[in-house]
Amino acid sequence: MPSNFSALDWSVLGVYLAASVVLGASFYRKHETAKDYFLAGRSMSWFPVAISIIATDLSALSYIGVPALVYKKDLKYMLGAFLLPVQMFLVILIFIPLFYRLNLFSVYEYLERRFSSWTRLLASLLFMGGRGAWLATMTFATALALSEMSGMNTYAAIFICGFSTTLYTFLGGMEAVIWTDFLQFFVLVGGAVGILGYILSSYQWNVGHIWSVASTTGHTTLFDFSLSLTRENTFWGLLIGLLVFQLSTYATDQVIVQRYFTTKSLKDTVRAVMGSSLIVLPVLLLLYGIGVGLSAYYYDHPVMRASLTNADRVMPHFTVRILPAGIRGLVLAGVFAATMSSISSGINSLTTSTVKDVMERIRPSIRENDLFWARLISAAWGLVSILGASLMVSGKLTVLEKFVAGYQFFAGPLVGMFLLGFLTRRASGGAVTISAVLGFGAALAAAHWTPIHWLWYSPIGCLVTMVLGYGGSLLSAAPNSEVVDQYTTEGDRQLRKAV
Repeated sequence: MPSNFSALDWSVLGVYLAASVVLGASFYRKHETAKDYFLAGRSMSWFPVAISIIATDLSALSYIGVPALVYKKDLKYMLGAFLLPVQMFLVILIFIPLFYRLNLFSVYEYLERRFSSWTRLLASLLFMGGRGAWLATMTFATALALSEMSGMNTYAAIFICGFSTTLYTFLGGMEAVIWTDFLQFFVLVGGAVGILGYILSSYQWNVGHIWSVASTTGHTTLFDFSLSLTRENTFWGLLIGLLVFQLSTYATDQVIVQRYFTTKSLKDTVRAVMGSSLIVLPVLLLLYGIGVGLSAYYYDHPVMRASLTNADRVMPHFTVRILPAGIRGLVLAGVFAATMSSISSGINSLTTSTVKDVMERIRPSIRENDLFWARLISAAWGLVSILGASLMVSGKLTVLEKFVAGYQFFAGPLVGMFLLGFLTRRASGGAVTISAVLGFGAALAAAHWTPIHWLWYSPIGCLVTMVLGYGGSLLSAAPNSEVVDQYTTEGDRQLRKAV
């Protein structure tokens, strides 16, 4: 352990970890039904759900990855932060009213009602593949920070992060996840404020100078309007690629959408979704600001720059070598908070999808023992996060890019399937299911056989799914319009008007 990682730092981290596990485990005896374990009894108000949405999506991939991305590259990716409120409005307008009326456990239940059980199963498997990788990547990201700061073996760090989070998720279910997310969000923000405050104070709060130094080294570029599909992080690639990616996250992804099902009313759900998009914006800008600050600081301190061997490690590298005692512990607690909130959410949602979308389809009798299976599958997904992270110790992409690039293959087909269901009456289950497989294949083909940048993989998968799904549906008999209407956006509006 480095000598400058003090007992005070370990104490801050230890208190945080103990508080998270105790808080999460305190909900163990509150679960009598699967609805309690998976959906917190549909009893939550909007504010803790809004914070949980942010904490879930704002993982260590963002906490460590955003500053690392700016340090290694520039600010072009920041466009995604400003797109969020617009995309959330689309989610509220198109998806949420219908989801809420259908009273779902799993978002993929919608696809079975609209199309077929095979469509639901395929979507659930796509979700599990993408978010299973997500769990592993987040666990890996936190292990990087812990090993950098404490000198601990990376594999041991992976085990500590994965095991502690799995424990309270296994015990406490969704209500534990939401309330620990609430605690962890403020720890996360506190750590980020601490590190940016220290950088600013070291420059006598001269923001203009910091920006000037970072700009000189090329870290403040905001836009690249190139039309090339092979160029990285262009304005158009970010605009279209992140639109599909974030629609997948906030409209078709069980990890986030499951939170919509925990609220007391539709009004609370709308407030939670819109509120989360507005609250998260200054937090993301804070992280991008840290990236700019680190770029300037390392330029002005060449010895520090020379000792940094991996851009992924820039934030923990700075934390352990420069920050004073106490703040170091707070930053590391923030890294843990970012990861634990996301891993716990991922485990709970993957468990929900596994039990409801797969296991109950194979053996309906499992419903009688949902709580038993929920806890068992939670433990299994926790193990997946630990084993998967152990396979990610080396690689060339930044930690943020590792996840986003991989998830692009799954995001496009998922969005395409849901849009075909919500926006069209003509799409049919067989064609949509086959087209989603082809959309996934098209994204893989683009990755392996073309120089197209990874931001375009999800739009390609979405477009292929929608075009082939709709076109293939025209070759079969039209679905019963009276049945289909209740599962489309327009049909839902008409139903609500009638009520």
